Amino acid sequence: MILVVIGSVWSFRNGTFSIFDSEDISQGFDTFVSLEGGDEYVIAKFSTKEELTRTQYNPIFGLPVGDTQVTLSLVANYKYYVKLGELTQNLEGDTLFINAPELYLSTPVAFEFSSVREKGEVSAFGPDPQKMLNKLKRDASTELAFKGRLHTSIAYDKAAKALAENFNNYFKANGMQSYYKSIAVSFSSEKEQTIRRFLFSKGRAWSKALGNK
Repeated sequence: MILVVIGSVWSFRNGTFSIFDSEDISQGFDTFVSLEGGDEYVIAKFSTKEELTRTQYNPIFGLPVGDTQVTLSLVANYKYYVKLGELTQNLEGDTLFINAPELYLSTPVAFEFSSVREKGEVSAFGPDPQKMLNKLKRDASTELAFKGRLHTSIAYDKAAKALAENFNNYFKANGMQSYYKSIAVSFSSEKEQTIRRFLFSKGRAWSKALGNK
């Protein structure tokens, strides 16, 4: 019995006894969530030029006598977030696994007003381009939300890295960075399930993708 107790204390002091580490990490994880709030926690952003296009024909007696094409171009600013209250964590060995059920798109999607450009081309007796542009502007929010969700697949890498680094910075500030060597992040909503692993040094918060599973 004495030998077992001594061995357990030695292992705990040398960082290999993980029961208490797991409890500390779990408590620290819950504290981070309560401090940051459980709703929209933005972890990925990117901007890109988008073009919204509409084409409409003007028929007479069922026959097209002209068409109009209008285009609205702008720079959209997409933001993606997780709900911290939905995250789960598990410390296995020297790896902290974090799972997010979903990566959400923040809506309505913001865009740069100075980047907006309008264009209308009328052929023969096509419909009024200004009326079509006005409708396209009204529909822009829905269109950008649709495009933003299509872009989600390219936001996972940034989101995983940001989530790992933010938790690591918090754990480091609270003296828990020695409990793990890497943080692995996954998203259940990702079509091709991927676990992104990031290795952290004890001295500074640098990360390196170790690969996917």
